[in-house]
Amino acid sequence: MAIAGAVAADMPVKTLLPAPLPSWTGFYIGGNVGGGFSEKTFIDNFVPYGDVGGTDASPRPSGWVGGLQAGYNYQVS
Repeated sequence: MAIAGAVAADMPVKTLLPAPLPSWTGFYIGGNVGGGFSEKTFIDNFVPYGDVGGTDASPRPSGWVGGLQAGYNYQVS
């Protein structure tokens, strides 16, 4: 038994009209938001009075940021 695959390359091709070019003219508006968070412990290895070492600080810096954008683009030609 022999099996042959279909050959699509032999099919006729219809001519398609090109799609119109997009226009970049117009208003736009957008926004963004983001954040960053961290945790770090700093240890002092200097032993001035016989201490074994102590924690200098355990800061937890964090913050948010956001913004808006708006404008108008005009496409020439």
